[in-house]
Amino acid sequence: MWINYRKTFLLWSSLTRTKSKGLFIKDGKTANSNRDVFLSPSALYVLKKYKQEQKENKLGLVIPSKTGGYLEPRNLLRKYKILMKKANVPEIPFHNLRHTHVTMLMRMGENPKVVSERLGHSRVGITLDIYSHTNEEMQRKTADRFDNQFWT
Repeated sequence: MWINYRKTFLLWSSLTRTKSKGLFIKDGKTANSNRDVFLSPSALYVLKKYKQEQKENKLGLVIPSKTGGYLEPRNLLRKYKILMKKANVPEIPFHNLRHTHVTMLMRMGENPKVVSERLGHSRVGITLDIYSHTNEEMQRKTADRFDNQFWT
């Protein structure tokens, strides 16, 4: 079976509001913020279906306002909290979704270099330093697998 994985170039930016500038697009923190990321077929399917359902989204935003424009950051957080409640899942800060994704990848045994590239870190060491708690769990699992393989 052939599966179509799509390599998508991400221009990473975020919508921010400050008192001095108002609402504006903020570029990513580093040169690695702009990167290629592979999306799975299921993620592509959901995003394409979502895009078709959006009639007023003239800017091509993933999370637009009802009129298709920029969604105020505080309104995004409100919607996020409502969705967590509706899904009956523990409330976690929005940015922790990134950490959850990475922790899941690391626990699955994904190559740390691949994870680091997905995150836009300039060095794999940054990823391993930040997610060392996951690395420690992986070390224990490796020791257990070795023990099982060697003594069986």
